Formats: sequence, structure tokens, C-alpha cells
Amino acid sequence: MSPLWAQANQPSGYFSVLYDTLIGAHYDAAWQIHDELRRKSPDGPTTLFARATILYTAMVDFEDTTGEAEFLHCCNLIDRSCQEQERTESKDEAVWLDFLRGSTLAMQAFHVGRRGQIWPALKWLTKSRSLFAQVLEKNPAFYDAYLGRGAYRWGVAKRAGILGGGPFIPSRDDAFADLRLAIDSSVFSRHAAASSLVWFLMEDEKYGKAESLILHELERFPGARPFLWPLISLRYKTGKFRECIALSEELVRQYEVSPRNNGYDVVGLYKRMADAAEHLDDDEAVVRYCRAGLAVSLTEDAFQRRKQDLEILAKWLERAEKRLEQSARE
Repeated sequence: MSPLWAQANQPSGYFSVLYDTLIGAHYDAAWQIHDELRRKSPDGPTTLFARATILYTAMVDFEDTTGEAEFLHCCNLIDRSCQEQERTESKDEAVWLDFLRGSTLAMQAFHVGRRGQIWPALKWLTKSRSLFAQVLEKNPAFYDAYLGRGAYRWGVAKRAGILGGGPFIPSRDDAFADLRLAIDSSVFSRHAAASSLVWFLMEDEKYGKAESLILHELERFPGARPFLWPLISLRYKTGKFRECIALSEELVRQYEVSPRNNGYDVVGLYKRMADAAEHLDDDEAVVRYCRAGLAVSLTEDAFQRRKQDLEILAKWLERAEKRLEQSARE
């Protein structure tokens, strides 16, 4: 039994183990933690939150909607259960319930936002921001809440345009500060905060800091997809195309052995490899990766979302084959 697990005196104590387990995509182990929580608190909001978190993480990881209805149902139950319990719970427990509500609303917002539903996403994200603010007003040392506030602040700062730097507009530095607090001091959100921060650092073109953080996290979680994805992007952006290809091949192997693989991410990875091979002037590799990408088995939903990329791969394949033919004649 994990020491963290053994020391958990209340349901919230399980989340250090759960979050670390999900970073490594160990879903069977994550469900075991959920089942242990359910035995202690069958209908409690913490158990429901664990379930929603596992379902949400897997949907993001595999770019699908498997479990979506159950996830959204869990979210509704969490919000209702938390509001009911807040009427009778102590102040400390009420802070925890506000955190659960805020985190649940943030997951809902990010989920529907990824599906193109912008207005519901904004509505839920704004509500989650308010709940995180309540948590931090009541308990500034609740460092796990800084992850949610930091992500919100980054999104606002990124879209503030000419208003950036105004007295009521959070800055990127504000967002970085929140995420650093979550990384340094939170109970269970530090690695989730790190996976968010690396993307923000790269958007801000702070590649050295991003690389340092990614490599540090990969020491703890070797092969973890939440850190391999940004490292692939970083290697591409900094012109290290051979490393980009090698890391992409590693991720392809991970997805191909999963029974949940729908082909979406695999096609994207082959496209990235073909693009990197183009930069290396390696037409044979371009042909190889384009053909592999076009041969991927896709679900109907993944096919529709990757249709344009498949058309691009077909064009790149034709172009690279023509170059090879011309080179062979010369």
C-alpha cells in the first residue's frame, strides 16, 4: 500500500495518489483508487469528483467522448451534492466543497470548449473562477486552488489585447505566479499544474524554462504523455527534428497498444513526423510517415476530425514521391 494512501485520513487525501496515477495514464489503478473511495463514501461529492476526473482525463488523453454522458451526469451530481452539504458542514469542509465545485465546473468548461461550445465554456469557467476566489479568500493556504485560478488568469491575459496590464486585467506574470505556487506547495495538484505551465511557457516562447520543467517531470513520470506531447512540440519549435520524430514514434507505440486508441492522435503524430522529415529533406521518411498516417484505422468521429489532415498527408506523399522519382532519373 502506498504511504500516501495509508496516511489518508479523509477522502481528499486520496487525490495525491489519484493525480499521480493519472499523469502516468494508469487507468486501471485510478479506478481502484476510486473504488476504495466509494467504499468509504459511496455517494459523497469527493467520490463523484474522483470519477469525473478519471473520465475527463481519459477523454482528453484519447481525444474521444467515451464516457461523456456519465461525466456530465457526475458533474451535475457533484454541484448539487456540494451545495446541499455546504448548509451543514464546518467552515473547513465548506472550503473543500467550494474547491470541488470550482474544479468540476472548470473540467466541464474545458470539455465543452474542446468541442467548440464556447458560450457554455465561458459561463462555467467564470463560475469556477468565482469559486476558486472564495476558496482562497477563506483559506489562502489552499494551494491546490491556485492551479484553477492560474489557468483562468492565463486565459484572460492571453486574450486581453490592448487592455493587458490594466488594473483589473490579470497578467501572465500573475498566472505564472499562481501555477508556481501550485507546483511548489499544493497537496495533489503540483504535477497537473506543471503540465499546464509547460504549455503556457512555450506559448510565451520561454523554451529553456519549459524544457527544464518537462525534463524534471519526466524523471518522475517516464514516458508520461502529458509531458511527452509538449516535449515533441518543443523539439519541433526549436528545430530538433530528429528528436521530435523519435519522441513521436514513442507516443505512437503507446497509443497503438491501447484498446481505446481511435487513431486520432496517431494520425496527428504521423503528420508531425512527416513535417519534421520535410525539414530534414528526407523524402523517403516523408513517404514512410505519410503512408503510415494514411493507413491508420480511425473511428468515424476521429476520421471526420482528421479529414483535412489526411488530405494534407496525401498531398505531401504525392509531392515527396515525385521528388524521389525525379532524383532517381537524374
